[in-house]
Amino acid sequence: MAGEGACDFCGREGDGVAADTDDVLQHIAASIRREYGRAEEELMHDGETGGYAGQTWTIDEVLANEEPVADDDFRAFVCDAFRDALFCERDPWKFTVGEALSFSWEQLVDTVKHKTRFLFALTGERDGEMFGGDRVTFGVKVLEQLGALINEFNLVADLAADDELVRVRLHPADDIPNVGTAKELGAPPDRFASQSRMSPAGVPMLYAADDLETALAETLGPAGVAGQVATAGIFRPRRGCRIVDLTRLAPVPSLFEPDPAVRRQRAALTFLHSFRAAVSAPIERDDRIHIDYVPTQVVSEYLRRVLVDRDGRHLDGLAWGSSQRPDGRNVVLWLDNEHCLGPGEILPPWHPGELAVELVRVERFRLSIVAEPL
Repeated sequence: MAGEGACDFCGREGDGVAADTDDVLQHIAASIRREYGRAEEELMHDGETGGYAGQTWTIDEVLANEEPVADDDFRAFVCDAFRDALFCERDPWKFTVGEALSFSWEQLVDTVKHKTRFLFALTGERDGEMFGGDRVTFGVKVLEQLGALINEFNLVADLAADDELVRVRLHPADDIPNVGTAKELGAPPDRFASQSRMSPAGVPMLYAADDLETALAETLGPAGVAGQVATAGIFRPRRGCRIVDLTRLAPVPSLFEPDPAVRRQRAALTFLHSFRAAVSAPIERDDRIHIDYVPTQVVSEYLRRVLVDRDGRHLDGLAWGSSQRPDGRNVVLWLDNEHCLGPGEILPPWHPGELAVELVRVERFRLSIVAEPL
């Protein structure tokens, strides 16, 4: 690999481009040892089957979990160097930090979906190192742990007063109602608030998207509804908002990251990425009560009622990536129909300083393959 400043694999030249292959392989081996052990040292061997009592990985499988390792030739070189090794988890019978985070979340999901929905906070008394290794938490302490990670990784962001949020309503092409007011296009009234990803039935919230294309994709679903008409309401917050923005999540550091401070973030970021995927996962649209919504509804309520940012301020909403449109972002603001205002309209005096949104314009589209303005 090192030869007069040129890399044997990619051919690049210059200071810092190339390194001795022995040094590179030693760094790779040390990096792998931080998370993986050798199967022959950590696991019991089954003489009858010839296998090990536990999950194992080859070097190819270890590298497959990471970002691309340079080019194909270099990957082949690394795999050949570790070809005879069989890897397993380090201390496989103890929970790592990442496993404890994931197990704690999975237990909360199971609890609120299948065991106790309204008194799950009482399950926190089981906290402790039940399984060895890192601490497992239960009940509301899982939410406290999640909130701490949200602040640690700076996932609270500003939604400015001039940022636009788009909501869409669909109508049959031959029966277009006169929909155009803030109350009609904003958050539903209490009696019409159905369950959704972040809110149980009867609890209204303002669901919106950053742009029309995402709002349409989220409203139509993958198949679309050709021939209908869409009315889009474009709102702006009356003041700046503080929201948890899951699209700000940093990438998971590489297994081979040399900086120890960055490496320590690896387990927590891996968990947060899996949590973000769960929040954004598509759920089948039908009339049945989806218990799959319950965990994110619980998280939404905790963020709304309990969590504060690093400056001690309460939060106004949550943003996550669209499951229907790549790069699209959904936003939910924790406000009701009364807080959706028309131009110049003011909140009643018994709501001083509360967040409200203002309808700034209305657009209407006939839906075909492409939304066409009417």
